[in-house]
Amino acid sequence: MVVRGAPAIGISAAYGAVLGARARITEGEDWYPALEEDMQLLADSRPTAVNLFWALNRMRDRLMRVKDGDDPLVALEAEAVAIHLSDREANLTMAQLGADLIRRHQGNLQTVLTHCNTGALATGGFGTAFRDCAGRDPRSASGRHDRAGLCR
Repeated sequence: MVVRGAPAIGISAAYGAVLGARARITEGEDWYPALEEDMQLLADSRPTAVNLFWALNRMRDRLMRVKDGDDPLVALEAEAVAIHLSDREANLTMAQLGADLIRRHQGNLQTVLTHCNTGALATGGFGTAFRDCAGRDPRSASGRHDRAGLCR
């Protein structure tokens, strides 16, 4: 597993399912069992990753709702994009709430420390914690923190 950060792992798995579907559908008629094997391989890559299983189950559920005559690849691509965009929206909401909380307790001068993978590399967008810590409140270009640190 080379992807780090729970949200990024889930998003990568969703897009991985799309890539697997694209390859398997191109191969021929009996593509679903082969795609299921691909998704199980993804699941086995990180057996404790909650976001990984959540995303793969969401992709399976979407595939089950494909109607006759509809393109399963289009449905899976749309679901992967929806997972990704949902994470970006959640990141933005967390950043806004976190920045409000920090400023309410400490004004614009503070020291903030976050632990674990964070920021855009760990998610599908802006990050879950580091955006607040870096003072990049999306509503204001002037809000800066005194110090921000990461320990991982």
